[in-house]
Amino acid sequence: QSCVTTKDRDAFCNAMVDIFTVYCRGYGTNVSVGQVLIEVLQCIRLHKVRIDVNYATLVINILCLHGLAEALQPGYNILDAAKPLLKVYRPGKIWQFVIRHFIFPVAQRIKQTSDTVVYRRMHREALRLKADDDDDHVTHLKR
Repeated sequence: QSCVTTKDRDAFCNAMVDIFTVYCRGYGTNVSVGQVLIEVLQCIRLHKVRIDVNYATLVINILCLHGLAEALQPGYNILDAAKPLLKVYRPGKIWQFVIRHFIFPVAQRIKQTSDTVVYRRMHREALRLKADDDDDHVTHLKR
C-alpha cells in the first residue's frame, strides 16, 4: 500500500488511529467489522491510498459475509465468534512450522480432492446433457 504524497500518508495514519479508537473497543463490545471496514475503505479513498487488488477483494468479501451474517442473525458478531480461533493462532515459530508442514498440505489435499469430485460431477452432468440433446435430435429427425 502506498499514498500519493507524504501529507496523505500522515493524514491516513492519523485517520486510521481515529477509526480504531472509535470503532474497535475489543472483544465483547459488539464491534461491527462491517462498519470498521467501511470506514477504512472510505479513509483509503479519501487519502488516495493505493492498495493491492487482492487486499481490496478480501475486504469486499468480508463485508459481504458480514452483511450475510447480519441479515441471517442480527445479534451475531463475527469478531466475538472468532475470538477463540484468533486467540489460539499466535504466529510463533511452532505455529509457522505446524501450519507449513501439516495444516497447509492437508488442507491443500482436501481441496484437490474436493475439486476433483466437483469436476467429475460436472463432467458427468455435461455428458448426460449432451446425450439427452443427442437423443432429442435423433427423435426429431425420426419424425
